[in-house]
Amino acid sequence: MRSWAIGVIFCMASAHAKADDAIVHAFVGGWAYDITGSATNTARYDFKDDLNLRVSDRKSYALGYTPAGPGWVPALEFDYAHIAADGMQTVSTGLLGGTTVVDDRTDVDDYELALRWPWQQGAFTVSGGLTVAALNGIVVVADADTGEQQTQKVNEIFPRASLAVAWQPVPSLRFSASGDYVKYKDNRADALEARVFWQCLGPVGLEAGYRQRRYKIQDPMNALDARVAGVRVGVRMELPY
Repeated sequence: MRSWAIGVIFCMASAHAKADDAIVHAFVGGWAYDITGSATNTARYDFKDDLNLRVSDRKSYALGYTPAGPGWVPALEFDYAHIAADGMQTVSTGLLGGTTVVDDRTDVDDYELALRWPWQQGAFTVSGGLTVAALNGIVVVADADTGEQQTQKVNEIFPRASLAVAWQPVPSLRFSASGDYVKYKDNRADALEARVFWQCLGPVGLEAGYRQRRYKIQDPMNALDARVAGVRVGVRMELPY
């Protein structure tokens, strides 16, 4: 019993990388997001009032690398989330004021690559750089007049200026927050995120936080004004490199 306890303590103690170690990490979890806003094709459709969207997939994954200290090599994180929701839309049949219910859906892959260069400011690590976000998928709605389904393609790339800050009061606990923003003419995209990471079992720990993404694309026939936000929770592994 004593040797087992000593082994567990040694494992947990050795899990934390030294301050001068580079780190590679992986995250697997879920993002309990909600989708609000609207999409415009031949008409404007509110995601809640008109399309009645209900989220159908919440998976979220990430891989990353953090350098040992300030330098030319940036911290990297590649993040993937599947934004998917199904709904039902009530449209007019054109027959004596009748209506019918038509299925609609949103199916978008959200890829993000963050490159941030860290520097130490007292007890805090501040990072600045760039995040490139790519949205690829479809939004399927029904024409308000004919009831025919229409597919609106989503294929956008958003390079965003990025700023992050982290505080690690003890080796096993870290608080971090980040924000991204870009605006080009009438189009814009921004992101906010806050995380808490507790490394509790060897190299593995629990990460929880809040994530928000907003996209506004102005186009007369294919406009999008969407906010995707909610709690993100999962398991994170960090290993010295």
